[in-house]
Amino acid sequence: MSMFEEEKVIYTKRLFMRKPIVEDIDQFYNILKKDTVGKWLAKSRGMSKEETNDYIGQLILHWEQYDFGVWLLFNSETGKLLGHCGLRKVDETGEIEIMYLLDPEHWRNGVCIRSSRGFH
Repeated sequence: MSMFEEEKVIYTKRLFMRKPIVEDIDQFYNILKKDTVGKWLAKSRGMSKEETNDYIGQLILHWEQYDFGVWLLFNSETGKLLGHCGLRKVDETGEIEIMYLLDPEHWRNGVCIRSSRGFH
């Protein structure tokens, strides 16, 4: 069984983090459709549902190819998806990129700092 097939979850005091799955598309779309989020992405705008589906597929494929990647961030109490953080290998250069993306309602609330504590 590969690492991708194992259920892997990281817990912090207020968050849990896990690998993305196809079933996350609706919650993730609710974040990615916002232009305030999209302006930081390659397209400089919010994503369509189809683009969100493709994006989730890319995140899943990255885990399958490299055995590391982006973790989805969830509120431990509500189970609500807050965004994602993690690492990505950039195909063109082979360099490793630090990635993070949050729903604007959670900006400046320490979510990224709390998520980083789960990786120590």
